[in-house]
Amino acid sequence: ILSTLPDITLNDFLFDLQEKGRSAILPRAVIRNMGEEKIDAVGGLVLFRGFEPCGELDEESTLFLMMARDICSGGTLEIVHRGLTFEIIKSTADIRITGEKKAEIQIDLELLLTRVLQDGPDEDDKSQKQIEEAAAEYVEDSVCTLLDTLQGVRCDAVGFGLDFRQAYPD
Repeated sequence: ILSTLPDITLNDFLFDLQEKGRSAILPRAVIRNMGEEKIDAVGGLVLFRGFEPCGELDEESTLFLMMARDICSGGTLEIVHRGLTFEIIKSTADIRITGEKKAEIQIDLELLLTRVLQDGPDEDDKSQKQIEEAAAEYVEDSVCTLLDTLQGVRCDAVGFGLDFRQAYPD
């Protein structure tokens, strides 16, 4: 998965630290081995609970967090086990509060199929509907895994709390 990291200014980070309802995030520095050479890079995110770091996301999970936060501005979505690669043209997200402790998130994607690997789907499996279903299933599973990860570290990086505060101001 190749994605563009979210553009997080110092002001955004400080705002999220102060804001009740969404946890702060920052790009994560990583060291990658390129043969015998080590390269400093930015990959994934550091998650915060209050002022303390509480977890990290890799590049793939970062892409899905960006989709959920409605700040995804492109990138590449690769479904390796299906041999499919898409360019993300447009991504929008909508969080709806459905009860006092329940919310739904809907992510709408406009994707461009850029590659079907030879060892990917069979000829019968290449229909547009089946490819769309594979992409939808992959994104849904990945977002659910992301939400489980965030719950595990008690971090609301998506910002459900902002919507709950609007729906239930008391």
